Amino acid sequence: MFHDAVDVAGSTTKHSPTDSYSISNNQVRSILQVHSGQILVGGYSGIDLFDSNRNNFKRLELNMLLYSSESNAGNVQYLFQDDLNSIWVGTSNGLYSYNMNSNEYQMFLNNPGDENSLSHNRVECIFQDNDKNIWIGTF
Repeated sequence: MFHDAVDVAGSTTKHSPTDSYSISNNQVRSILQVHSGQILVGGYSGIDLFDSNRNNFKRLELNMLLYSSESNAGNVQYLFQDDLNSIWVGTSNGLYSYNMNSNEYQMFLNNPGDENSLSHNRVECIFQDNDKNIWIGTF
């Protein structure tokens, strides 16, 4: 399920092609408030960070990593933050673990020859259990 706009602080925001501080796409798939209080919005054009002081959005540098020729992540499906503050990004073409402080990421993809790889590249949900295991739901 996706939403065609985001309600922020009592008002609806939509993408504007002439405003680089608007949300990057109206098709929103996931919203995450990280432990620091920042809000990340993921969808068909990557991830936006909501700036509550300016009431606008900025594109994360992660988008350049997600959409490089090396990774070609596809649409952001799900955002999750684990207990170690890593941001997990489930996409239509793989899973990414991202450290916002170091700007480093790790990519996980299905490898048919590796039974420990993702079962499929389309990641629909991410969960951390009480034992700190990360569970990945694929489709």
